[in-house]
Formats: sequence, structure tokens, C-alpha cells
Amino acid sequence: MEKSESKNSELKKKAKDAVFQCFDRNVNSEFFRQNYISISSTLSTYLILKRAYHENGVKSYDDFMNAFSLFYGIKRFASKEFIEKYFNKMEDLRNTDTYDIRDLTEDLVDSNARGRNKQKTEKVQFSFVTKLLNIMNDAKYPIYDSNVATVFKFTSPQQSDIQKKIDKYVELYKIIQEVYKDIIDVYADRIASFREMFDCKDVTDMRIVDIITWKLGEKSPKNKSEHK
Repeated sequence: MEKSESKNSELKKKAKDAVFQCFDRNVNSEFFRQNYISISSTLSTYLILKRAYHENGVKSYDDFMNAFSLFYGIKRFASKEFIEKYFNKMEDLRNTDTYDIRDLTEDLVDSNARGRNKQKTEKVQFSFVTKLLNIMNDAKYPIYDSNVATVFKFTSPQQSDIQKKIDKYVELYKIIQEVYKDIIDVYADRIASFREMFDCKDVTDMRIVDIITWKLGEKSPKNKSEHK
């Protein structure tokens, strides 16, 4: 148990150092200016979806599910059965502000996903789980995706066992939540600068850090080279 805790502590330290270095070097008014249109578009679309969800739910507007799916690219990575279950769960959680991420991830394992050879396989849809929790309560739940993982220097869990893979994702996610809380304390001035630049006084600190980190990951040399 002590060995596991020590390993986790070391992983968190390395991740925190990497993210803080990235914020120190890159996050400033020039970064916001260079990415103004992209960030503004992301922010405005997200806020429209969030307002529609909290005020009226998933099925009140005919185009909510399609707009949410397009925004996050769900249809490219998940089965129809998963998507249906996903939005039903989103509706169920609409008036909830906290939920166990492990339970939700286990409940939303995609049992009809397709592997490389088009064969049916089980898939942990962890990124989409965090996107559900994020729209539910973005003051507590950031998003995990490949861009964020790049900034944190995380590698995707490769465990073949579904439960062990979920355990690893949850471990990484808790580190992200903890590091983001530290960022909110240390980089309050840059969060305030973001809020002023993008005129978003009601957006939570956690969501602002979330968007900045996502954009840093998207702009990283690693991601650029992988998407050429």
C-alpha cells in the first residue's frame, strides 16, 4: 500500500511540475490573444449547451443531443447504444451536483464499441464520462482528454482488464483535480486576465483552467506532429 501511495505521489509531483512549467512559459495575455477566436468559440458554445441543459434538460430542445455530440465528437468514438444510454444518464443527473466518477464510468462502459478489426469490444469511454460530469458541475469536474493528458504528460492506460483500466483513469483524474486546485490558487492573476479578456465573469475558475489546459495541449508540438 505504501509503495502504491509513493508511486502516486511521485506521479502527481511530475504532473504538477509539467503543468506549472507550461503555465509559467505560455499562459499570458499574448497566449489569449493568439487563441482568441478558438477559445471564444469554445466558450460560447459550451455556455449555450450548459444553460440549455440546466434550464430544460437533454430532450427539451430537439438539437441539444446533436449539438453536444458534434461539440465533443462523440459519434466518431462511441456506439449508438452507448450514446443513447449516455444522454439518458445525463438527463437523470441534471439536478445533481456530485456523483462518483468510478461508478459512472463502470455504468457507462461501451459494450458495443468496435475494435480495430471492426469486432465488438468493451471500451472505457472515460473522456466522455468526464464531459458529462463537467456539464453537470464544472466547478468540481474538469475534462479529461488527450490534450489535457499531453500537458500532464500522462500516457493512456493500457490495461487489458476493464476494471484495472478504470482504476488507472480514476487515479489520473484525481491528480488533475488536485493540480487544478493548486493552479487556481497560484495563477489567480492569469485566471482573472482570462475572465477579463473573454468577458466571462460567471465562468468557474475550474472551467477556465480546464479550457486553458486543453488549448495548451492542442498547441503542443507533440499533438501538432501527431495530427499532420
